[in-house]
Amino acid sequence: MKKQVKKCLKKFLVVMLTLVLMMPAFTDIAYADETGSDFVILDGILLFYTGNGGKVTIPDDVEMIYNNAFAYCGDKLTEIKIPDSVVYIGDNVFNQCTKLTKIAFSKKISYIGKDAFAGTKWLKNQQKKNPLVVVNGILVDGSACKGKVTIPSKVKSIGPSAFSDNQTITGVKIPGNVKYIELSAFQNCTNLTDITISKKVKAIRAYAFDNTKWMQQQWKKIHAL
Repeated sequence: MKKQVKKCLKKFLVVMLTLVLMMPAFTDIAYADETGSDFVILDGILLFYTGNGGKVTIPDDVEMIYNNAFAYCGDKLTEIKIPDSVVYIGDNVFNQCTKLTKIAFSKKISYIGKDAFAGTKWLKNQQKKNPLVVVNGILVDGSACKGKVTIPSKVKSIGPSAFSDNQTITGVKIPGNVKYIELSAFQNCTNLTDITISKKVKAIRAYAFDNTKWMQQQWKKIHAL
């Protein structure tokens, strides 16, 4: 699944470079929306949503949903269906879609970006069920957690900024089923003191534990050598 994400990211970089080189022409096409579609899609990447909201189904040819594609849609979007063709959801994709209540997820999603569901009713409802919100093995949000946290066995990765700025967690146990701790996952969790990380974790991204008490302790140990 990670190979699919890498393939999509390579495609994304090529598309973004193309857009930069062709920006004036692309801007006219994107906003004129001459095709009559509610979506602006380029080479499998959903760049913008231009529709009126309500219940929305993303087309089957989409592999990636680009950053902010639906963001700040307010009360327009209520339900979204994401097909199995989608493997990647970028940062802030549904951020502040305040009336978004129901999401049917692709079974093949292997990456979900920062604050993808922030400010949605869907996220609030999931937090009421469990403060650890998990989608397809990705822990996407732990902002409602308190005290000592044990990451569940179904989690394969801790998403970017999943716990960031949570001032109420004090400890976290990360078992061997977790393979990736993404960018800024626990950044600014200033009271996080006790962290247990399995040796089976494959990668810890930049700033994952930045500005935590635990990180400060590690630096003190290093300087004491």
